[in-house]
Amino acid sequence: MNGELLFVLDAGAAAVRAFTQQGEATPFATGLDSVFTDRSRGIGAGPDGGVLIANTPNNRIATLDATGAMTTQIVVWPGEDAQPVDVVMGDDGRIFVADGQGHRLIRYAPGGQIERAWPLTPSNTVDSPHLARDAAGRLYITEPEAGRVLLRDAEGEPLGAWDLNTLLGRPVRPVGVAVASDGVIWVVDSAGGALIAVESLP
Repeated sequence: MNGELLFVLDAGAAAVRAFTQQGEATPFATGLDSVFTDRSRGIGAGPDGGVLIANTPNNRIATLDATGAMTTQIVVWPGEDAQPVDVVMGDDGRIFVADGQGHRLIRYAPGGQIERAWPLTPSNTVDSPHLARDAAGRLYITEPEAGRVLLRDAEGEPLGAWDLNTLLGRPVRPVGVAVASDGVIWVVDSAGGALIAVESLP
């Protein structure tokens, strides 16, 4: 969500759709080439009311402005195959990407240069890692095959993790993740067909 609009990545229809908070559709990115949305797995809030698209099949992040026009493209891992599955932007303009092919979290400078990468537990690009940020700028990453949600600081460095398999006493495959304004972490469990609420660490 950016400001007053909610953005939805419709990978099947190869489109980004925008809705008001009342659920009314509003035109957005109507001229965008479908190559940037077809089979793409993740979307994040961009600068000034725009969005970021994790363009999974094409090894890149596409940035759109508030009108839906393309502004920049970032090759996720130059010279090597990569499949970005989600993307978030920090308050300082840095970009974090979950790469489902290389099984890594990658941090980029505001200009798009790779700064750092951390390994993630291998998973496929359908039940893939996803990212969220909280109001303090901390980063949350799902590890579907490990059944965990990782907590990182605003730089991407590890702070802790929740082992949902242990917490719930059953196999969990956490995929989607979001953090509410009250700090509760909402996790989509594709194995159990459940929505899980996790209390945030202080």
